[in-house]
Amino acid sequence: RVRLLDAQLPTVSDDCSNFRRRLRAAWKMAAAAMVVLVGAVVAAGWAAPQQACSACPALNWNKEARNPGVYTESKSINGDGCAKLTVKCAGNSESAMTFVEFNKGDLGGIQENGSQSVVLVCGSDMLWHYQAEGIAPSITALSCSAVKSG
Repeated sequence: RVRLLDAQLPTVSDDCSNFRRRLRAAWKMAAAAMVVLVGAVVAAGWAAPQQACSACPALNWNKEARNPGVYTESKSINGDGCAKLTVKCAGNSESAMTFVEFNKGDLGGIQENGSQSVVLVCGSDMLWHYQAEGIAPSITALSCSAVKSG
């Protein structure tokens, strides 16, 4: 009988264990690559410049001295990443006639029975625009007035 010490044993190559070892190494490399990729995407998102249409200046509100209406503004971002401003104009009663005037009357306005909402979208020129019948004039000022109906 020959007795061999562990150091004297010949190395046995097992194809199965060799494959597993390589597979584990490949998974570790893939995981490391994913971490780097996710980090790059997050960093790019933080560093990406905002679109010009994401921030328009505040609107000038013309106060109606004789028949003021009640208005509210609600800002959000639309699907294109542009700022959107929803303006609601209301009277003191549901039956009040409301009138929203654009740019001190230069562009006319909208008259409705009851409250109304007007949606403005910030353009690449960093001005608010109202989309109506295929045209989109820039809006710099609004007014909201209401007259009690009846």
